[in-house]
Amino acid sequence: MNLLDPLIPPPPLECSRQSAASNARSTHGTALQVLWLLLGMLLLPACSPAMTMRISYRPPLPTVDRETLLVGAARVDLTPEPGKPMAGYSAHASTSSGVRTRINARIFYLKPAHGQPVALVQCDLLSGSRILHRKVAELIAARTDVPLEGLLIAGTHTHSGPGGFFGSDFYNRFASNVPGLDPDYFNQVAEQMAAGIVQAYEARRPGRIAFGTTEVWGYTRNRSPEAHLANSHITDREMRPERVYQLVNPVLSMLRIDAQTSQGDFRPLGAFSNFSIHGTAVPHDFDVYNGDVFTYVEQELEWNIRETYRPEWPPVHAVSNATHGDNSPDYRFGLQGFIEARRLGLGIAEQAWKLFQSLEPAANPDLPISVTAREVDLYQEPEYGGVTLCSTPVAGSALIAGADDGSTPVLRSLPFFAQGWPRKLFTRNCQGSKRWFGSKTGQRIYLPRDGFPHHLFLQVIRIGDAVYVPLPFEVTSEMGKRIAAAAKRGAAASIPANASVVVISCSNDYFGYVTTPEEYALQYYEGGHTLYGPRTGPFLAAHLETLAGELAAGKQSWKPPEQIEVTLKVRPSAVKHAGPQPARAVERTVSHTPVFQLAAQNLEASWSFQWMDAAPEALRFHEPLAYMEVREDDGPWQKLVQHGRPVDDDGYDLQIKLVQLKGDTSGIYEARWFNPEHLPGRQYRFVVLPRAGQPIFYSPDFH
Repeated sequence: MNLLDPLIPPPPLECSRQSAASNARSTHGTALQVLWLLLGMLLLPACSPAMTMRISYRPPLPTVDRETLLVGAARVDLTPEPGKPMAGYSAHASTSSGVRTRINARIFYLKPAHGQPVALVQCDLLSGSRILHRKVAELIAARTDVPLEGLLIAGTHTHSGPGGFFGSDFYNRFASNVPGLDPDYFNQVAEQMAAGIVQAYEARRPGRIAFGTTEVWGYTRNRSPEAHLANSHITDREMRPERVYQLVNPVLSMLRIDAQTSQGDFRPLGAFSNFSIHGTAVPHDFDVYNGDVFTYVEQELEWNIRETYRPEWPPVHAVSNATHGDNSPDYRFGLQGFIEARRLGLGIAEQAWKLFQSLEPAANPDLPISVTAREVDLYQEPEYGGVTLCSTPVAGSALIAGADDGSTPVLRSLPFFAQGWPRKLFTRNCQGSKRWFGSKTGQRIYLPRDGFPHHLFLQVIRIGDAVYVPLPFEVTSEMGKRIAAAAKRGAAASIPANASVVVISCSNDYFGYVTTPEEYALQYYEGGHTLYGPRTGPFLAAHLETLAGELAAGKQSWKPPEQIEVTLKVRPSAVKHAGPQPARAVERTVSHTPVFQLAAQNLEASWSFQWMDAAPEALRFHEPLAYMEVREDDGPWQKLVQHGRPVDDDGYDLQIKLVQLKGDTSGIYEARWFNPEHLPGRQYRFVVLPRAGQPIFYSPDFH
């Protein structure tokens, strides 16, 4: 099934496919290289082909009232083959050579006894996407009762996943090291995500829910404390070193979901959790897909549920980001990487497990679940509640220089580009103290207004005593508090006074950042990336207070348009051939026997093995590919379980990389087992599962 039908075909590519952006991995050194890279990213889209996508609105299946709450869950793999540009670090991002931890979508279907259902989808991606949200809703309409307004797609904001699936040219251009929409990957994500929602819907069964929160300290820090301390409610503005650890959102919220077994008792189906932490513990120069800190939080709870409760189904832990805009992972400086991501992730996972065990879902057949939504075209409706946005979005110089988790060499230290260099004169304009990157005229030439995201989808979801406010922004911790307070005021008529409002960042689309007006005035990275100016936060708060009021009154005034049409620039590499080429059989052979590598600073100990196999597209990286086996004293081989966890490429210690392409039909791959055990009398071997007509394949065994 071609998910992009109907399309207007892209025109022939008449310009060179080479650009500064295609050489991003080698451009980290000098100011000249950085400026050449930025210039290449600005100029390339002018000669890129375009693709027009039309997505229709389809009403879902009719919903049927039941006597109890129904719940379902699924997990689907979104991992693409190596070779895709990675999203999050912009021009500094790597092109992926493989996968360290899989890129997944975790899904919950929740249907109240009376009323419309919701589908909560969390994915290990930089953010949601408008076109992805609409396409998935279109695909599931004929097979589920989930309406468009009840579909939530939230990204974790890992900076180590693929890009090229956004609904605007601006973020398809600048989130990755290679600009443009990737239609193949968009197809894969939409199809897999839709299949997962259908799976969760078809697996629905009676359920119970409990909601709770805890505070988790010591794993995050505020990366822009000076901006945070500028907020008007703060009286003590002294910048003491320890304050970076205090000026964060420490709240971990969790919706525990239990389901009825075939025996009639209830056991955990999983949890939908939210925590504020940037997905930047793994830096830009690691070239393998991974879910960053979130992988460990997700998988540890799933494994703990499996071992403790023994449910009939694979448990699911979906972790989305909350108000993380200025909350960075507290990795040790100079040591970004998997060692720190693991340390932080396991620490947060321990607290999540304690919270999970403290929640005891009770029978709640009348649990209130409701949702309301609206979409606003900011170019047509820039004013609401007495607040007016800027008519033209603007990228600030502080955005180009980057945040300290992934700053741009040279520019990060230059006056007017570095953080904290706001405009002092001529500030009586809509963008206030923001310095335009380049110039006002230059931006309007190279960053066309229609290339920015401007269709703002807003959504409020109530599940029991929790009110979720998904936003397509990275929200700073203080702005998140203000938005939550506005939503709580709006919904006050229908929710308990002690109800929790959870703001979820990077949901359903991507618009960059939103700060408070006070934070914006100092023009740190977050303010430079607040595209629509200093009033963006108050504008959102006004809309969400009204929307939450509609939720309390049971209203849904917005009607989705019958069809949306979006024209986007396409990556040149995405039009290299008319369709997938048939895979040719390649005999698997050993290229390099297993080798051990000692641990070093910021590097884990590992065993590695290389083999010849088919081309990457034939290996189906979204399916399990490899695992480790062990035997003792020449006994039978068994799948290795280490510290109670299976050692396979669905976990976080087995990495698969493409080392070298051999023409169009084959390549040399490396499997690497990190943090291996060392037990006397044991033999180990790598196992590669069948692919492209080839049988299961084993490495030479090793001690």
